[in-house]
Amino acid sequence: MNVGIGKKVGLIVITQITCAALGYVALVTILRCYGDAGPRVYGVLSGGLAIFGLFGFIQNMGFRWAHMKRISEGNNLGTCIGTFAAIEILLTVVMMLVILTVGHLPGSKILPIVSALVIYALFIGLRDIGSITFDAKRETAKSQVTLIAETVIRLMVIVPMALLTLSVAWLARAYVVGILASFFVALFLMKEYIPVIKRPTRSFLKTYWTFAGPMCLLSMIIPINTNINTMLLLYLRPLADVGCYAAMDRIRFFLAAIPGAIGMLLLPTISFYHVNSAKDDIKALMSAAMRYASMIMFPIVVLILILNKPIIHILLSDAVLPGAPALCLLAVSLLFWTLSTPYIALVGGIERRGLGATMGAAMCCTNAALSLVLIPSYGPLGAATAVLIASVVGFVIVVFAPQDGLAISWRPIGIHLLAAVVMGSFLYLLLWLGMPSTRGYHLLVLSVVGVGAYLGVLVALHEFRRWDLKFLTRILYPGEMRAYVLSELEKK
Repeated sequence: MNVGIGKKVGLIVITQITCAALGYVALVTILRCYGDAGPRVYGVLSGGLAIFGLFGFIQNMGFRWAHMKRISEGNNLGTCIGTFAAIEILLTVVMMLVILTVGHLPGSKILPIVSALVIYALFIGLRDIGSITFDAKRETAKSQVTLIAETVIRLMVIVPMALLTLSVAWLARAYVVGILASFFVALFLMKEYIPVIKRPTRSFLKTYWTFAGPMCLLSMIIPINTNINTMLLLYLRPLADVGCYAAMDRIRFFLAAIPGAIGMLLLPTISFYHVNSAKDDIKALMSAAMRYASMIMFPIVVLILILNKPIIHILLSDAVLPGAPALCLLAVSLLFWTLSTPYIALVGGIERRGLGATMGAAMCCTNAALSLVLIPSYGPLGAATAVLIASVVGFVIVVFAPQDGLAISWRPIGIHLLAAVVMGSFLYLLLWLGMPSTRGYHLLVLSVVGVGAYLGVLVALHEFRRWDLKFLTRILYPGEMRAYVLSELEKK
């Protein structure tokens, strides 16, 4: 993985972690300001957002991937944007009608926030015309600035509302204010593309559908697997259970920045290499992406497995401590999803849409069926179990399918697993010997010691070298990252 691609991945990771961290601030503020009612208030808000997210595939339907694919192939940019804008606006209208209908069903617990969700759907569709174009052009800084704008403005609005303990309807309006800010930022950054936009043509609509059609099912996989559990909890369990699970899932969302960044950048890059028949470049890129994603994710999962209760007590609230077992299962599911991400990007990049559809169908059916069976009896733990098993099913399907000569070595992942076992055993021993874990600095010390043990094993087995440290440092060095962001934003 070259430094240019690495910087883009690094910027996406930094942006998404920043957004998730700001979301975490909002979550903690709500949980602590509303006291015992915190999980219920957050349950309504999370349930509404889960319904929004569940049906979010309507605004995708594979056409966002098709837009990235067609632009990466070098097609006329103006016609591509015009075609995608027409499709996105139509799908957004459908999405708004669906949210309006679902929100007014008998017994709905999200009625107070339906109007805010409908407006949010409108502007997120309009915003994404620009942000998906930026991703397709691999103008990573522009797409990430739009995301940061939404999160920062939303936090600035929602925290004072929570401190005043306003109703959940007011909290939902903070999301509307945030997406409005993000839309105007995207519109400003699109100024150089707006003059070249052309009307969609029949041939371009057809070529977009040719790619998007078989990808429709795959486009459902992420929103369904991310949101169906929270939605079913909303209808089958008390609101406190919804808030408890949603708080645990927020941590998973925070960590999902790593596979999310990798997948976002791999798809157009693999597509570009595929068009140019650069199979060796694809294989090298996938190997590097898998190695670094695995290297980073394993110690994070171990920390959650060993220190889940201290993490919840210190970073969230004791009101959601019953969600600790669910957090452990969600962390393991994220590990499987991370290891699957390069292969999922490969599926889209080399147009193996049949495999993507198979994986999507298997994961969706597994998650939905198990959620219906487990959630009524086991609540958040049942929801997390369904997510984990669905992730394992998807992992097996996409990783063990024929790779057309693009199979990569799993030896580094085996070494990372061994180092993770050593790390987990060492942390468990420290806790067994009585090392405290009730304060923030306790958690920090345990994390540093654990990661140190993990890196020590990698260094001993020659899996982490000086070049790796130099590469990661160069990617994340603030000075170089700032120069990269400014150069892209100022590019004409």
